[in-house]
Amino acid sequence: MRKKSDRSIIKEQDRMIGGIFQGIDSSCQSERRRQDWLYKAKKDAGYDPRISFDTVWAETLKKAQSK
Repeated sequence: MRKKSDRSIIKEQDRMIGGIFQGIDSSCQSERRRQDWLYKAKKDAGYDPRISFDTVWAETLKKAQSK
């Protein structure tokens, strides 16, 4: 069995770290899209975007159940 050179180990670790950063970036982008959607949905429904979604949901359920 051949021992890996320092250079090949560094390249392998660099690829692994690059993959980790891509995953983190993808997660951040997904979270940002979710936050943007939630902000717009609250605003379009007439709610202050800073209000808790739990409050929005509770009021929505209350309206739906009163019909």
